[in-house]
Amino acid sequence: MKVTAELDGIQQKDGMEIYIKRKSLVNLPPYDCIGGNMSYDTRVPGFQNLYKVLKSLSKQALWVWFDLVEHRNRCTNIAVYKTSNSTEERRLIPAYKALVKADLVLRVKRQHYLLNPLSVFPEREYFQQVSDLWLALKESNKG
Repeated sequence: MKVTAELDGIQQKDGMEIYIKRKSLVNLPPYDCIGGNMSYDTRVPGFQNLYKVLKSLSKQALWVWFDLVEHRNRCTNIAVYKTSNSTEERRLIPAYKALVKADLVLRVKRQHYLLNPLSVFPEREYFQQVSDLWLALKESNKG
């Protein structure tokens, strides 16, 4: 495609370079980012003070959270976390309670956990659906 334009003060011998950039999606965060203010060119704020929250978690809760992040479905932000024995289950219960209190995780159903979409962003095109699910689960857990 050829673009022609006349600009004041620029002569043909000076030469010109024109860059055309595709407009980015607004109101959707970049995907595969962890929290903070990682909204870049968007208007969606990230999880405020995420690093302070993670720092305040117990070793076990932090381990469970990063394990959930690692094994999540990038489209739904849901991780399946199966315990293999009763010892693991006993360790999971206090870790899960700490993660819920920190507003990082909600249980969808048995062994299925939804990560807060502002702490770990899902893929762009699924952000709104995941966010709506998160808000619905938060509302249903209040009652």
